[in-house]
This record gives sequence, structure tokens and C-alpha cells, in this order.
Amino acid sequence: MVQGEGRGHMSQAMTLALLIERAGHEVSHVFLGSSHLRQTPAYFSRFFDGRLSSISSPNFIRSKDQKSVDLGRSLFYNLGIAPRFLHSLTQIHQQA
Repeated sequence: MVQGEGRGHMSQAMTLALLIERAGHEVSHVFLGSSHLRQTPAYFSRFFDGRLSSISSPNFIRSKDQKSVDLGRSLFYNLGIAPRFLHSLTQIHQQA
């Protein structure tokens, strides 16, 4: 499960997958928290080719000046799309 907000989480997931596989284990599937507000980078999709599913995840809404997170707007936005998160949980359960 990888939080899709920001590139750092994705880079860490790729590095961890390499370490896991070098140790003789398998990364069989990866879930990436996604949103219509951001796209999955092509390099991440290629790296986990065939093992990647996108699921809806909560999002931060930026302030009007784009310099910080607007907590109130983020809360109300995510409450409004909460049913999507339930569908994501079903997706995860079916893959497990």
C-alpha cells in the first residue's frame, strides 16, 4: 500500500520492493492511493508492471495561495467522496 501523494512515497516503495526481492521474497501486488487530482507517474507504473492497482485515497486540498494545506476543505472534500474509499477497501480485500 503506497500513498500516492508526493513522489517520495513512491520512490521509497520502489526501493523497498528491490530490497524485498533481493532477499528472495516476492512483491505480488502494490496498491497505490490515487485521485483525479494527480496522475500516477509512468516510471512507477512501469516499475510495478502488472502488479499495480490504483485505489481511491484521501487527498489534501491546498490553500488558495497553494502554499499550505486547507484542513477544512480537505476534510469536507474527503467526507464527500467517502463511498469511494469503501470501494477501495473491497478491492484490497478481493486481492488479499
